[in-house]
Amino acid sequence: MPNKTAQPDWLETAAKEAREVIARLHAEAKAAFDAIDASAPVAPKAETGS
Repeated sequence: MPNKTAQPDWLETAAKEAREVIARLHAEAKAAFDAIDASAPVAPKAETGS
């Protein structure tokens, strides 16, 4: 990783906040998809072969 001391404080703060927002959005999206998966009926498996 490049020398972190060369980065201004505002950049470190912005990066930290961006990582927190991304982590929160990821968790919310995962929870939403998990809820969709849990409420969806189980589809029958497609038959394979001829």
